[in-house]
Amino acid sequence: MINETTIVTNLIGNTEYVKQIRSCWSLNFIESSSGRKLSIWAIQYFDKYQKAPGKEIQGIYFQKIQEERLSKEDAKDIEDILNDLSELSKTPDVSQSLIDQTLQHFQERH
Repeated sequence: MINETTIVTNLIGNTEYVKQIRSCWSLNFIESSSGRKLSIWAIQYFDKYQKAPGKEIQGIYFQKIQEERLSKEDAKDIEDILNDLSELSKTPDVSQSLIDQTLQHFQERH
């Protein structure tokens, strides 16, 4: 079973993953506030540039801190997630299993 962190991490760092799940993605599929914010930022970036934001998500985060009111809890959670993304450059190719698990997760949340 896939977890939310895996989904968010792939939305941020894996363009092929986003291409395959974009048409069925919904904000309602992500439960945590910080995961929702990161997901929205990643999807907005993808929609504009046709690629996952990768490490550019950190710049987006700092921009959003200045533009939006983030709760201290959300800001801390997002910062922790971003600190854990040091492996983005090592993101493996997207597998059909990962896509299938994500779609199943989405169906369960629908």
